[in-house]
Amino acid sequence: MGVLGRSYGLTADRLQQVELVTADGTVHRADAETDRDLFWASRGGGGGNFGVATSFTVSTVAAPPLTTFALSWPWAAAADVLAGWQQWAPPAPDEIWSTLLLLAHPARAPQEPVVRVSGVCIGGLQHAASLVDGLVRAVGSRPSARSSSAPDGILAAMLLEAGCSTLDVDACRLPTHGPRGVLQRKPLIGASDYLTQPLAPAGIEVVVDFVNQRQADPAVGEGGAQFDAYGGAINRVPSADTAFVHRQALASVQRTSSFQPGDTAATIERGRHWLNEFTAALRPYVSGESYQNYVDPDLANWAQAYYGDNLPRLRAIRAAADPDRLFSFPQAL
Repeated sequence: MGVLGRSYGLTADRLQQVELVTADGTVHRADAETDRDLFWASRGGGGGNFGVATSFTVSTVAAPPLTTFALSWPWAAAADVLAGWQQWAPPAPDEIWSTLLLLAHPARAPQEPVVRVSGVCIGGLQHAASLVDGLVRAVGSRPSARSSSAPDGILAAMLLEAGCSTLDVDACRLPTHGPRGVLQRKPLIGASDYLTQPLAPAGIEVVVDFVNQRQADPAVGEGGAQFDAYGGAINRVPSADTAFVHRQALASVQRTSSFQPGDTAATIERGRHWLNEFTAALRPYVSGESYQNYVDPDLANWAQAYYGDNLPRLRAIRAAADPDRLFSFPQAL
């Protein structure tokens, strides 16, 4: 899932061939005509379940001109922003993608949570602004801050999205991934859900309330919810055409509880308790599905949540490709 997914689909949707070494040492070059089951499973069936991928062939498109944008509102408007965003973002034209962040950060000023919508649009500044105006109308109030830019090329745009606008590619890495890398990991725990229909007002109230709770607790670090827009090209692929089943989603919802290196076990557990309570309170308002790349070790019914109706076929393919379960891990199929 990337910032151009609504225009061009998921990375898995662009896969043309995968070279895969299965548990018996056989090299498979799986595509739509050869080793069809392995090819199908490799497009959303979870990493590590079927073999070791040694190469990918993907279809590409010419890099388009991009505009990035960001809008912020005061926390008092949080419920209106969430209500407006979920009505505007999923059915928006394919060329615009956005994410909504509601984030508590009790240790940093200003002393209220963040409400921010940011995103990427194919096209120039004026075209992007005309589409983003629709969000402002849906929210019903003007943002406290609004900005946009037209980065010079897709690489510059992606560095900006990665928080690396002042860095080059070699610096925009972990130190363990390159000698010039300067990024640091942020320790956190997380959980995810999908919306297949807009959150009801009571569900919106749950999100706002739990971010308020987090903001009021100085003993823990950042925490909140992030909503990523689906729709467009992602949702035009039938759910059974690839192993990735979440084709009816309006948005994914990731909830995170962050920490600092060296935080005590009690602090981490306090954050975990907040996250678990948040998950339980939101459960009546979401689909029961979860994104398989946001691995959640606390998710009880993880296989059904990740793979839905595609689970039986995936398990059959896994059993054929690796009958002795050489490739095993806590959430292996």
